[in-house]
Amino acid sequence: MSLDRRETDIAIRFDVIAKPLATMGFGFYASHDYCEQLANGAAPVFVGFDEANAHLPEAVWLARHFPRARSQSGQATGAKAGAGLALLPHFIGRNDTALHLSPLQCAYPSRDIWLITRRQDRKDAAIRIVTDFLTRIFSDARALFPDAP
Repeated sequence: MSLDRRETDIAIRFDVIAKPLATMGFGFYASHDYCEQLANGAAPVFVGFDEANAHLPEAVWLARHFPRARSQSGQATGAKAGAGLALLPHFIGRNDTALHLSPLQCAYPSRDIWLITRRQDRKDAAIRIVTDFLTRIFSDARALFPDAP
């Protein structure tokens, strides 16, 4: 049964090792010009999620809180082009100089990122190399995840 494929809602596992890597915060990002329009009182337009990603927790939250959000794939691209605000993880928004954190406050809760491996694989050299590499990447990028564990 897969939690990701929504085949189940609850899983009890005893054969995995879970290590917290980071906490992913979110914000509304847009182009510089669009942020200025918002600051001058323009009504926000939201760049939403495409149908293939409408099930994601942040897509459901956006639809619930901003029901008129337009559906468009490539949210960051749409936001950079001036199409509106995109609900993006900070690690994407902060890493793109064409995107700016909007004055609109985001109340979407952060999400934890975990590295999960099977217990029996913890001594496998190839898996260990990859898990160490991923852990190092998240550690080096800690500034993009200010709420990291």
